[in-house]
Amino acid sequence: MSPNDPLRNEMVMARGHLAEAEKRFAELDILVDGEITMIRRILDPFEDNAMSIDVDLAKTSMERLYTYIHEMRRLYETINKIKRSMSLS
Repeated sequence: MSPNDPLRNEMVMARGHLAEAEKRFAELDILVDGEITMIRRILDPFEDNAMSIDVDLAKTSMERLYTYIHEMRRLYETINKIKRSMSLS
């Protein structure tokens, strides 16, 4: 393939998109772990007084977790689609 070959340019662009998607997926994975840890800390099963549980903070963490997981699912599909198009899967 020559440097000006359209197919080569598409492959380079696809590799760039794949790298970006995989990087964001890894970042989200770390954020998900943090939110799960936070939610478990907030919703302490050994807390005797349910009134002392910060449900507002737990709700906020759950909403972030929901957003992160849905973005990860979308990225997972994108990553697989790019890999299939590049015949890497």
